Amino acid sequence: MPKLGKCAVEDCHLQARTTKRDPRGLCLPHDKYAIRFGTPTPTLKQRMYDKVDTSAGSHGCWLWMGGQGAPGYGRWNNMSPHRLSWEFENGQIPDGMEIDHICHNGLCVNPAHLRLATRKQNSENRECGWGKSGIRGVRYRAGKWEVGFTHGGRFVYGGRFNSRDEADEAARRMRLELFTHNDADRVA
Repeated sequence: MPKLGKCAVEDCHLQARTTKRDPRGLCLPHDKYAIRFGTPTPTLKQRMYDKVDTSAGSHGCWLWMGGQGAPGYGRWNNMSPHRLSWEFENGQIPDGMEIDHICHNGLCVNPAHLRLATRKQNSENRECGWGKSGIRGVRYRAGKWEVGFTHGGRFVYGGRFNSRDEADEAARRMRLELFTHNDADRVA
């Protein structure tokens, strides 16, 4: 006959069952942790990384396999896994700073793929295009390819072009000039 009592884990107020076969006296959640992690009280880091696919190795993206909040970004217990990963490796994120995914993969939590950035720097390191052109800063409007960016709270016009290729090159040059954290254009 199992004995009912308080869980053996300090500060846990859940009821536990103790039997001759299992004398640990753990509640159900702590029992599950003990089975999964080898300890009834795993660290936050252990619990978070349990939901990460690190099969790509130290240089590849470590993909968050848990729930998602905003489209393309992980969410776990009302926290951002990529922010937690950065903090586990580097400490607290300073006020006013964000975590930028260098790899452009919002589900990646590999600390080597993350860096501190201001909101402006983070928004500069995008990989998205504008409308049908698929090129950042280029759109087709009134029979021409138009180039322009929002920078420093204002729209910066880059001109109108007859060909998509001309507009692409003009947009690339503007991104290099305006955006300090635009890694994609700096690598090319």
